[in-house]
Amino acid sequence: MSKKMLVNAAQAGEVRVAIVDEGILEELNVAFEGSEQIRGNIYRARVVTVEPGLQAAFVDYGAERNGFITFNDINARFYNRTFTGKGRPRIQDVLAPGAEMLVQAYKEEVGNKGAALTTDITLPGRYLVIMPHSATGGVSRKIQDEETRKRLKDLIEKLEPPEDMGIIVRTAGEERSKKELQADFQELVRVWGHIQVRYNQARQTGLVYREPNVVIRSVRDYYTDDVDEVVVDDADLHRQVLDFFERHIPDDTGKVKHYTGKMPIFSNFGLERQLENISSHRVPLRSGGSIVVNPTEALTAIDVNSGKSRGQSSQEQMAYETNKEAAEEVARQLRLRDLGGLVVVDFIDMSDSKHRRDVERTLKKAMKRDKARVELGRISQFGLLELSRQRIKARLLASTHRVCPMCDGSGYVMSTEATAMGMLRRLQELAVSSARGSVVRGRLPVPVALHLLNFHRASIAELEERFEVTIELIPEIGAISTREAFEVSAPNQGEKREEARGGRRGDRREGRDGREGRDNRRQAQPSRPRRPENVPDIPPPEDDEPFEPPRILGFMAPEELAAADLGPEDVQAPADAAQLEAPEEDADEAEAGEAAQDEGDDGRRRRRRRRRRRGRGGDEASGAEDRAAEDAGDEAADEAGDDEAAADDAEAGDDEDASAAERRAAARERNRARRDRRRRGRGGDEARPEAARPRRPRSRPRRPRSRRLRP
Repeated sequence: MSKKMLVNAAQAGEVRVAIVDEGILEELNVAFEGSEQIRGNIYRARVVTVEPGLQAAFVDYGAERNGFITFNDINARFYNRTFTGKGRPRIQDVLAPGAEMLVQAYKEEVGNKGAALTTDITLPGRYLVIMPHSATGGVSRKIQDEETRKRLKDLIEKLEPPEDMGIIVRTAGEERSKKELQADFQELVRVWGHIQVRYNQARQTGLVYREPNVVIRSVRDYYTDDVDEVVVDDADLHRQVLDFFERHIPDDTGKVKHYTGKMPIFSNFGLERQLENISSHRVPLRSGGSIVVNPTEALTAIDVNSGKSRGQSSQEQMAYETNKEAAEEVARQLRLRDLGGLVVVDFIDMSDSKHRRDVERTLKKAMKRDKARVELGRISQFGLLELSRQRIKARLLASTHRVCPMCDGSGYVMSTEATAMGMLRRLQELAVSSARGSVVRGRLPVPVALHLLNFHRASIAELEERFEVTIELIPEIGAISTREAFEVSAPNQGEKREEARGGRRGDRREGRDGREGRDNRRQAQPSRPRRPENVPDIPPPEDDEPFEPPRILGFMAPEELAAADLGPEDVQAPADAAQLEAPEEDADEAEAGEAAQDEGDDGRRRRRRRRRRRGRGGDEASGAEDRAAEDAGDEAADEAGDDEAAADDAEAGDDEDASAAERRAAARERNRARRDRRRRGRGGDEARPEAARPRRPRSRPRRPRSRRLRP
């Protein structure tokens, strides 16, 4: 079979150009709509930042990310600072932000990195390449014949280029005449003139010159005289290719053909199966062996395996033949995949040095077809060969493939069981950190979700019950088992409002029940006398006594005490008051009378308690009345004592003598002793439970009596 160039553009959105030699795919260029390459485009750029540490600058050339340009790639005509020092200048000495320059992209954007730019412009043609900002020129390194190189250099001088423009003769111009080279040179100079005009007219950063499309670019760079046919399956592209041939290669216009077959052009020539191998790590060899290509961050490793290779007379012969076949395939895969940087090839060990040298020559010969610059090493004693290759276009896999989200490019994924356990731990983290009533919802791959629901249902239920959350697992085709596969939603606002309304209704119901209970208790208890409004509240006692001990709130003059309204008096108050109104009687007789009265009071209290214990004390109302009467008697007695002391003070006046003071002191001692005895007598009632002993109604609050009188 002959050598052909096939152009596939029948499907909208993708254009593929392939070169097939004897049915084997040798070159491939692919372009997608919306992701055209920028390598070779020329832009008007502006310096944004200067990095002295990198000796480089970042420039805005109209793209989303700023481009990167090193100091060595900046032509002196674009400096905006004057260097007056000695020695070699640095980038911060000659360049400042805001400098305008004409740049060309020579390396595509990769990941988060911007395109690599240079001010050394190169304009490639069919046979020549001009460099407007460089005075050097030469001949392609692939043209190795010395006489041919000398002849081409003489032709370059006859073209009379400007002093600041260099010319390089491409490999395709090796056998061309001066007329053909002159026509190509004039075309390139015309293009350069248009670029300068657009650059001067532009006011903003952006594109100045765009490289031709992938079809014209492939014909310009890869078409040689040994290509028999250029077959195009699209009518518009067929006309474009035909026009290019008429202008640059008029003698070969008959080789351009339009494909009209029903079968896709690549399938008709058997290329689809070969294209599948480009995206595979393992590439089979005809002898049964294989090579494995593994790109990494630092280098690309290629391993050669013998596989099913059979028929050799010895192990050394088998290794030699397999390595020779692998060397040709390695060179081909590097071109097709456009793998750049450091490449390490692990050949099968060979003990014969002649075999190692022969494999090296085979690889070197196969790499001559590559348009990229390549530096080859030698096979070491461990069977390793190192080489360095220039990347001249975007990686094919980067434009046609994306990294696997499951393995993140590693080629390995976790088993279903291990993934399910990881997701269960993630569920526990979210359950712990979520609010009560929240919903934890996860969209997981079908096998992982089913494994959790079938084998870890009890654990999920325990998490829901323990942390009061709801867990929902949704099997979904295409889902990814990551930590971001879960989402937490707060409780439903409607439910929260309903709960709030229910809580308020419950609070109102409890408050209504509490008020009804308090009303019932008030009805069961006897009514208490109304307290005077001018009496302050007294806090509850600290020693569990039924009444609070008196607090000293201040001193009251005897005249004010006598005139104070102390409320209604009990029936026993007059007797007690009459007894206390005789301050002139002897202290011993008064004490004896008080003792007899106290003994009578104590006897009455004991009799009432005995009647209550025997069931003859009446109901709670009668018991409450008895205790109210008892308290009223006590209060009357205390009031009488206070009145007696007040009367003594009033009669004494300012000229009171010692006998009056002694009488007042004796009255106070009697009142204090009476109160102490009453408190001791109530000790039996204190032991009764609170529910069985209703609180005694108080006719009026106690008043501090012990220290009211002034000395």
